[in-house]
Amino acid sequence: MTGTGYTVTDAGSLKQNAMTVDHLVISQPGVASQNQTDIYLDARTYLPATIVFQVNPYKEQKSNQPSSQQSGGVPEAIRFSDYRSLQGWMLPFHIQAYLGKTPLYIMDLTISSAVFDSGATISTAVSAAN
Repeated sequence: MTGTGYTVTDAGSLKQNAMTVDHLVISQPGVASQNQTDIYLDARTYLPATIVFQVNPYKEQKSNQPSSQQSGGVPEAIRFSDYRSLQGWMLPFHIQAYLGKTPLYIMDLTISSAVFDSGATISTAVSAAN
């Protein structure tokens, strides 16, 4: 599947963290593989299990150029688990982050409760042209 300059490829099923996942690869044709994003969906529920992408913690903030392996790009993996239904939406209540090829555990977030802000309103301003 392609669209808006990106290609999504089904890379098949595999075992990851004791579960079967479907592996999708999102990439930009003609751009270095560093800019690829790997999405692993739980094969049973199709909810995101892991997202892996490249980061470059040393990239200059003002630069518009994509990072490259030579400039220190490293993989970051975000894992989602403990999905619970909240007002009809499935939300992960456990999120973990890992950095590097030999993953360094950098974050562990456990959510004990969540509520949607049902009091929020969205309004748009419309101006009439004369």
